[in-house]
Amino acid sequence: MPYPVRESAESLNQTQIFKVYIVAGLMALIAGYINSAMLIEFSIPVSQMSGVASQVSAHLVAFDWSLLSIAMLILISFILGAFISGLLIGQQPYNETPNYGYGLILNCVLLTLAALFSFQHSVFSVLLSAMACGIQNALVASYRGLQLRTTHMTGNATDIGVHFAKKIMSKTPWNWQSNVLVVLLVHYVLGGIIGIYAYLAIPNWSLIFPGLLTGILGSIYLRNYSRKTARKARQP
Repeated sequence: MPYPVRESAESLNQTQIFKVYIVAGLMALIAGYINSAMLIEFSIPVSQMSGVASQVSAHLVAFDWSLLSIAMLILISFILGAFISGLLIGQQPYNETPNYGYGLILNCVLLTLAALFSFQHSVFSVLLSAMACGIQNALVASYRGLQLRTTHMTGNATDIGVHFAKKIMSKTPWNWQSNVLVVLLVHYVLGGIIGIYAYLAIPNWSLIFPGLLTGILGSIYLRNYSRKTARKARQP
């Protein structure tokens, strides 16, 4: 996979493992929220591309060029988001760089714009949401030496099944990496539930909440990065 070179997940201490749980849970929560809200409004997923690819196939068979173009644009938007994320984090081994914070801030901007476009029920709301999901998924895809899939659960559900099989067949212990998979799945479902209730309550403003959350997370990350950089600069 063309992600940054991973650090060894086995080398993480308890504090770093706890941060992995937090990052995984929050990112999956956000993705589940966005996907459910967009499914209700536009009847098409934006955080996982399997459903979109299936819609491309269906619309091709039906010669429905209008819906086909929308599905294709969503797919392209997600890929573009991942492309932008790849430009931000590059191929270097994992390290603390301000680009992670910039990626989260960019997500905030995209989701805020998506919320504004939803007032006109514009397709741009879907495209911007898909781009934000693409950025997020690639941004944390190799965080701390793990394969964190935060915008779709097919791989996580598969891995959970494999981990159970390994535990039964070879008595492999259920470790914290296995727990991360459960955290991702549970929070994605929870985010979907919250997204549905939020859309039903305030449909046009519902995307503001994940936008604000990513903006806050990005700001916190950049603040902490600046403080650490300043401390290192003061050291002899």
